[in-house]
Amino acid sequence: MNECPTCHRPFGSTQRTCFACGRPILRNHKWHAQGCYMLHDDCQNPTIRVLLRAPEPEQPSLEPASPSENSQ
Repeated sequence: MNECPTCHRPFGSTQRTCFACGRPILRNHKWHAQGCYMLHDDCQNPTIRVLLRAPEPEQPSLEPASPSENSQ
């Protein structure tokens, strides 16, 4: 049987399993490979792809600054 020289997991197995949670990776699950390990994108909810978005820059406020109450 062929196996990975790094992690000693067998190649060509009939079922893919997530290395992190140990549950099978089914046909509609979202997953990725990290090195020679297969991982769910989100082990708690494997059918939804995790989207990574960059934070949006803050927009400067368009409201004019109010004059101070003590100025005359």
